[in-house]
Amino acid sequence: MDKEAIARKELFDRVNKVYTKSSGRVLLESCTGSGKCKIALDLIKPELEKGKPLDIVVPQTKIMETWEEQIVEWGYSSYRDQIDIYCDRSLHKHKTVRNTIFDEAHMITPRITKFLKPKTYTTKLIALSATVDYSKRNMLKELALNRHR
Repeated sequence: MDKEAIARKELFDRVNKVYTKSSGRVLLESCTGSGKCKIALDLIKPELEKGKPLDIVVPQTKIMETWEEQIVEWGYSSYRDQIDIYCDRSLHKHKTVRNTIFDEAHMITPRITKFLKPKTYTTKLIALSATVDYSKRNMLKELALNRHR
């Protein structure tokens, strides 16, 4: 195993402890390129294995393409029919309560919080970001996320 894979495994183990203790609600703050996407998919994998759907919410269409690539790269193609990837601007169209990965969580707004809060109340919610400032962290706390850095 190379150094990058070892570091990703160590980060996964630490985040998984927080994720498990918090009933699957975690804010993962880590630097760009640290494997946040892979870790999020690995955390949610047991839900996918049970046939449960997953929403991946992103702020820009370019990031949707990145997630499509990540799903293939990390071996999650077989779950692709369970995964919906969409921009936060269309959150209002997705009212079903589902497990959710919220990428680029530092871009959260009160509007996004308003839509995510009832949508994810009883589900797994993983928020990803390299950096979250104090005001944004407070909005994320409204979603009952436990922070891991």
